[in-house]
Amino acid sequence: MKKNLFTIIILSCILIGCGTTQENEKIELGRSWSDIQQEASEESEEGAGLDEFNAQDILKKEYDGFVIAEYTPAKYESTKDGKPDYSGIYVDEDGPGSCDLIKQPDGTYSFYIGMHRAFAFSGTAKYVSEDILSFTDEYNHWNGTIEVKPHSATVTAKNSETEEYIDRQVYDSYMWDYPDLSNYVGEYKYTDEEGKETIITVGYEEYREPIITVNQDNDTFEFHHYDENSLILVGEFSYDENTYDNHETLVALFEPHDDGPSDDYAQFVKNTSGPKYLMIDNSGKQSKLYYKTMVPNVLH
Repeated sequence: MKKNLFTIIILSCILIGCGTTQENEKIELGRSWSDIQQEASEESEEGAGLDEFNAQDILKKEYDGFVIAEYTPAKYESTKDGKPDYSGIYVDEDGPGSCDLIKQPDGTYSFYIGMHRAFAFSGTAKYVSEDILSFTDEYNHWNGTIEVKPHSATVTAKNSETEEYIDRQVYDSYMWDYPDLSNYVGEYKYTDEEGKETIITVGYEEYREPIITVNQDNDTFEFHHYDENSLILVGEFSYDENTYDNHETLVALFEPHDDGPSDDYAQFVKNTSGPKYLMIDNSGKQSKLYYKTMVPNVLH
């Protein structure tokens, strides 16, 4: 699981600000938990300053169309088991960090809970009842429960050795969903006119963390979901400035940023990795790719 979640500035259209705590409402009868979760997630993102994302903002004036790729799908392990999926990164900006939940194919959850002063624990959580997960961190001897609402997670825990107790730590500034990669997992190949081959692989790491790997010119680059510099999204986006038709599209972004030479001079000077943007559209009969990289220009 990611151990550090920092606020990231992706583009001018994605701005993360201080979220506002919203009181959770009762779920109305006749409405599914997933519907409620989706609505609350949208409200939470608005509170966090996440504006409507338009893929045209990535392409800007340099947009020159997608290329057709050869797509070989990979096996996708579904996590649907008739129970709600509470996967997400629940963030407390003013407190200890985040409560990160990822549902696994067997119905359990891999979790990471960040606490005060860099203290954290992780392990496996299990579904107990509606909105309640129980967890155990055998290494650090913590066990407890996670109460999950559509845009918040509340942790209560006790250490079996030290008798330390965590009383209802709430993560409710905003919540980031994990992208649904079911329509995208697999390998994409594209060969340009000069014979240069690009291979892009969409899949999951251990504990079902999304990852996209790009192999090009014997170099390998990885996109991760919501780490210090990158983000992976799946949604209805518009990238055709003539029609503005929406297409379900996978979008991956990488925006490196340093605090400056005073932070780590050597790392700052040697950084040769510029912003990278990837889009995959599988909505038609053929898979379409757009991959754009910007390499820093250094005088020699």
